[in-house]
Amino acid sequence: MAKGKIYYDPGIKLENASTTPRTKQRSQFRIKSANLPALYHSMDIVDLNGD
Repeated sequence: MAKGKIYYDPGIKLENASTTPRTKQRSQFRIKSANLPALYHSMDIVDLNGD
């Protein structure tokens, strides 16, 4: 997070908007796929299609 590669994404989910609206927190952390190597000491890309 200090390097700006991962960011906190606070959010509110609205349920039953047309009847009795209720909010639900859905906070999560996000990272761009290009920044994934910053999370690990080593990393392998594996082709699961078998091509």
